[in-house]
Amino acid sequence: MIFAAIDWAEQSHTLLVMDAEGTTLAKACLEHGHNGLSELDITLTEHIQSPQEVAIAIELNEGLLLDWLLDKGYRVYGINPKSAQRARERYTPASLKDDERDAWTLAEFLRTSHQHLRPMRPESDQTMSLRAGVRLREDLVQERTVQLQRLRSHLVMWNPHLLRAVKNLNAQWTLALLEQYPTADNFARLTWSKIEAFARKRRMRSITQDRALTQATFHSPSRQPARNQAHAV
Repeated sequence: MIFAAIDWAEQSHTLLVMDAEGTTLAKACLEHGHNGLSELDITLTEHIQSPQEVAIAIELNEGLLLDWLLDKGYRVYGINPKSAQRARERYTPASLKDDERDAWTLAEFLRTSHQHLRPMRPESDQTMSLRAGVRLREDLVQERTVQLQRLRSHLVMWNPHLLRAVKNLNAQWTLALLEQYPTADNFARLTWSKIEAFARKRRMRSITQDRALTQATFHSPSRQPARNQAHAV
């Protein structure tokens, strides 16, 4: 059995391989791509007969690199970042940051602790699809939250009356109202007939109509319409 670790990065990865006694067998800097994966495979197979004879530590729980390692049959251990950080603090001064040293630390941690760790297993197609869908949904929800916060901050500064007229910035009728009356001046010109016509096309309750119209009448058109209009974009 040999032990390896990959210090992963966006552009390149640092590989370190050691034997069961802790002697370093190989070191390499691998590009992030097909050529790097091929070099990784060649470097490891120089020291073993079967991929199952290699235990690899990596601070990843998903991604193409991880999928490739599992597909090849290597015994991969996803190391929790907190565990990796404690290992670095044990072996490396806090102020020192070195990719090769980090890879050595992960490999040494795996060599001395692998009996307490569980190797990762390839996921089924259904599980991978579900995981990808959940991750994508989480990303979209976070992005929506960020955009809604930006919109709220903008309205606080430039159209507070419209903000007070609505309760849910994510509602379809709210977004439609903003699109139709994007500036404070536009909103101030809202009349009963306009809000009634708007409400007929959307699910807008009468109490919401009244609140919107009341808030609109509180605002006087700006004395600097050009600057106000710029915020409609």
